[in-house]
Amino acid sequence: MNTDMSDLRVVLLCGGVGAAKLARGLSRQVAPANLTMVVNVGDDFDHLGLRICPDLDSVMYGLADVHDRARGWGRRDETWRALGAITAVGGADWFALGDLDLGVHLVRTAALDAGDSLTTVTHKLARSFGVNQQILPVSDMASPTELSLVDGRRVSFQEYFVKLRHQVEVSAIHFDHAASAAPTTQVTAAIDNADLIVIAPSNPLLSIDPILAIGDLRQLIAERRNRTVAVSPIIGGRALKGPADQLMNQLGLTSDASGVAEIYQNYATAMVIDTIDQALVPKINALDMACQVGDTLMDTDDGEDRVARLCLNAIGSGR
Repeated sequence: MNTDMSDLRVVLLCGGVGAAKLARGLSRQVAPANLTMVVNVGDDFDHLGLRICPDLDSVMYGLADVHDRARGWGRRDETWRALGAITAVGGADWFALGDLDLGVHLVRTAALDAGDSLTTVTHKLARSFGVNQQILPVSDMASPTELSLVDGRRVSFQEYFVKLRHQVEVSAIHFDHAASAAPTTQVTAAIDNADLIVIAPSNPLLSIDPILAIGDLRQLIAERRNRTVAVSPIIGGRALKGPADQLMNQLGLTSDASGVAEIYQNYATAMVIDTIDQALVPKINALDMACQVGDTLMDTDDGEDRVARLCLNAIGSGR
């Protein structure tokens, strides 16, 4: 652990695979009690009677070191007998539930049905995996993300992302329930007390914007702009995983690191970008944002640690 940084109180706004990787890197730099993940709940949905929370689980599995690095999601050494049985009897099998993963969904659903909040059950699950960092759903209230397609359909996030494999054109993204879905007291306390807020290299439109849309979080983060750094998920004009680049293009945004900076200019005072995007530094600086430039690939533990250190060093860096 980097002893110079371990006492910093760090909040990571996150969702998805890139977020889990950065969470792992930060967990090796910052004391466990000082690291809090505030996680998107816009992807959460009910499937086969179970409450599924993909982003919460990705972060938890990553920190517990039980994630499948090769596949990029889910549990390592997963098996699929239950899914095979679902398929055999004509059940909805478009969302791949592994056998190990099912155990988490069953326990979560039972706890929620018994009256536990999502925050409480997430804490219990994380501790059962030996995770000592704090993983917080941004809200205990449902706030599903929906998308309008150019063909006129309006679909849930999971239908867009998994069932349609995000191979459809989007005209708008909706967070209809977000304004009335208050952030939890644990989330606002963590943000209030943070020395550094990091916006993970998650999809800005589908993972981070649903967080900022909750209650008054846009204002809360904007007021802490001078202690917030964002990591670009776009490298050389392309998303490493997922549809961030195509979505930005479809919605009229610039699909490069400078376009990501434009999205975050009111919330972050610094950006972490890849060396391949060095030429974009003046454009980002013009948005009153400093830049940390380095190798931002996180395919290994060393890569995760490197990006974590770039984030920790970003606030106060010169333009």
